[in-house]
Amino acid sequence: MEQKPRKKFNWLLVLIYLLLAGGLIGLTVFLTEEIYVDVALAISLLFGLLGGIAYSFHLNKEGIVWLILTILEWIGSLIGLTVYVVEENILDVSLAIAMLFFIAAGLLIYTVYRRGDADGRSLAEGIRWRKLGVSDEPEWEREREENPAERDVANYHAR
Repeated sequence: MEQKPRKKFNWLLVLIYLLLAGGLIGLTVFLTEEIYVDVALAISLLFGLLGGIAYSFHLNKEGIVWLILTILEWIGSLIGLTVYVVEENILDVSLAIAMLFFIAAGLLIYTVYRRGDADGRSLAEGIRWRKLGVSDEPEWEREREENPAERDVANYHAR
């Protein structure tokens, strides 16, 4: 069996990422100290920008590690934004918690839908999900539902 050549880890990208992160952290400190941006909002923006940088590295086929880092940073950004919204009394705490749970459930549903098992089948097949606009009912049943008035008149005369 042939082994695939192992891809070397690109340390130059890690160095670029760390330097950009250092610059963004310095900018975040400046924004919170001099311009008086709320700390939770500034940290949320920081994580969002760092996640965007990591995602751009992932799009350049540099490995799955960048995608995992992106997801973790965007989750941190979402949590920071939620803290800011609750802190500023824009949203009630219970609604903010509910929002985080709904977003987590949506991400889990999306992951289950997209991920396949060892045979290549979708894990969502057991749940019987289908794309919007696709119907399992026969054509004649759909036609019957489209013309309910004719069906009702026929039922009335049958009495």
